[in-house]
Amino acid sequence: MYHGGFGGGSWGGGRLRSALDAGDEDNILGKVYDTRVVRRLPKYLAWVKSPLALAATGTLMRTLANLAMPYLVAVATDNFIQTGNLHGLNIIVIVFIGAALLMWGGHTWKP
Repeated sequence: MYHGGFGGGSWGGGRLRSALDAGDEDNILGKVYDTRVVRRLPKYLAWVKSPLALAATGTLMRTLANLAMPYLVAVATDNFIQTGNLHGLNIIVIVFIGAALLMWGGHTWKP
């Protein structure tokens, strides 16, 4: 049977609303920002500093390569394919392959 619906039913919405109306929300739900916790955070994150930097670098590489690919296709189409410039098209293909390898490297470089 379905006992849900609006108005606080079985999901406990009424209980939370009455707790918030009690007055001091910090005592009931806790503080949102605690400076003591933030000061202790670097000590707990020290062992993941290098994998985190490696993952950020890989993500940046993958993002830049992913953004470059449509631009390279547009440049190749507008400047080299329409004019029949095969030398410029070869350069764009080499740069495109480099961007694809950079995207692959950024994907496999994450921990």
